[in-house]
Amino acid sequence: MLSVFPNPVADQLSLMVVGRDNCPQSDYHYQLLDINGKSLKAERMMDDITLIDMGGKMPGTYFLKVTASEGKSWLFKIIKK
Repeated sequence: MLSVFPNPVADQLSLMVVGRDNCPQSDYHYQLLDINGKSLKAERMMDDITLIDMGGKMPGTYFLKVTASEGKSWLFKIIKK
């Protein structure tokens, strides 16, 4: 399970993997997208909590796509204040 907070975000977005015990071998990657689907940042999650800097982004709507190596994916709508 994944958790993203705070939302709306001002400066720093936290992406947390909860219950990784169920898939300890799984790799997670995230991609931050603008409202048009353009990729702004993409990285591998190295820890159970990943901090994503949103401070330099314009206020508006963004999407955070998270993909696990076993094929699951999640999409979060992020509001930047």
